[in-house]
Amino acid sequence: MFGKLFLTISLLVLAACAKPNWAPTRSLDPISQSEEAACSLKFSKSGVCIYWKWEKHPNESDVGSFVFKTYTIDEDGSMNAADIQDDMNVELWMPDMSHGSSPVEVSKTAVGTYRADEVFFIMPGKWEIKFQIKKSGVIQDEAVSVIHF
Repeated sequence: MFGKLFLTISLLVLAACAKPNWAPTRSLDPISQSEEAACSLKFSKSGVCIYWKWEKHPNESDVGSFVFKTYTIDEDGSMNAADIQDDMNVELWMPDMSHGSSPVEVSKTAVGTYRADEVFFIMPGKWEIKFQIKKSGVIQDEAVSVIHF
């Protein structure tokens, strides 16, 4: 009896993280981001704002990409591109399952502007897109956007 129970639980755990054959049922747009000037997403320590937008939505069989901009807002409300001096990193994390996805490639395209390529979600559900500033591989600052895939 114990053997059957162990086998059943093991199969359920393995199947839960398998790459499913499905299509996304919800929007992939950031939950709280309605316009760039709102600065609803920012790095926790530096306060630098982030705005991001899909270039190509990922699906069950193909990777996606998005562009993100880092900026500050002056007292008069004007926005200024904020170049990040350390390494920018993007991590995809599924908090409900305690695992991530394949690594995302980040490249700088202009002052305060970056592209995230190879974005792929391995299963449907709630995901965090973690924007990280790293120095020598250590996270210095982080901002997290939540999406449903």
